[in-house]
Amino acid sequence: MNAFGAPIRTADIGSIRVIDAALSSIIQIGDVASEYLTSNALAVQREADHNAADEPYFESYPIFARPLPTLYPGYGDGVIVERNNMAPTIEVGCVRVIAISTSSVLQAGNTGNAVAESRIKHIRQFWQSPYQPDGSRTDVTPLDPPDRSASNAE
Repeated sequence: MNAFGAPIRTADIGSIRVIDAALSSIIQIGDVASEYLTSNALAVQREADHNAADEPYFESYPIFARPLPTLYPGYGDGVIVERNNMAPTIEVGCVRVIAISTSSVLQAGNTGNAVAESRIKHIRQFWQSPYQPDGSRTDVTPLDPPDRSASNAE
């Protein structure tokens, strides 16, 4: 048994190729007692020049301050897990990954405890609220239209 109380198994991997790992991602080769991955992001899509408009702040949006939901007490009680690992080795020839991102993990080995949290607030700002095919408007924040009188005078 290992430190996690699970039977010892070995991961035999010929090769791992990862092109890109970003934004609170982990590539873990071997065992780890715990992993905590977190990512907060503001995804802003706007018609205005990003340098000309006011920048949003995490503090302005309550989603980034809310506590994580917890499992109700007793969740998982009475669950019995039985393993019968016929082979002590997990054999993999090659692992190819294009990208891992935003609080994710690629691991070859055992993990005792893992917590991954990703909070993303999408903001869309347009001069006018675009219409949907059904005639309704989308949930967007309209921007103040630019002053185009100066450019028309030239």
